Amino acid sequence: MKAEKISNRHMSDLAKINIYEVIFSSSHSGIITYDCNGRIIDCNDSSTKIFEMPKDKIIGFHAAKELENTAMRNALLKALKGERGYYQGEHQATMSITRFTSVSGERDNYRYSQYCGKS
Repeated sequence: MKAEKISNRHMSDLAKINIYEVIFSSSHSGIITYDCNGRIIDCNDSSTKIFEMPKDKIIGFHAAKELENTAMRNALLKALKGERGYYQGEHQATMSITRFTSVSGERDNYRYSQYCGKS
């Protein structure tokens, strides 16, 4: 019985990862993954189109410290704390033109515990 519970739990975790990967890779919305300190560790192809930047320029950006837009940075910081972060307004990425954007963030505790060792 105990082995069955572990196996079912493991399968559930794998299903979450697979669903996330499908959504991440096929979404027309930009999806960015941060580490627990607010540094970008991954982004989907839609993010590169939205920000008009190559993936290698986006990954590694320390958004929690380097984002110049205070309202957008505060939305990110709220999401990193486990609250719902939301920003809507103009944003200018370093290498792209100013455009109107909407940013919504919510911490995924499952993935957060993988990257940060806590939930």
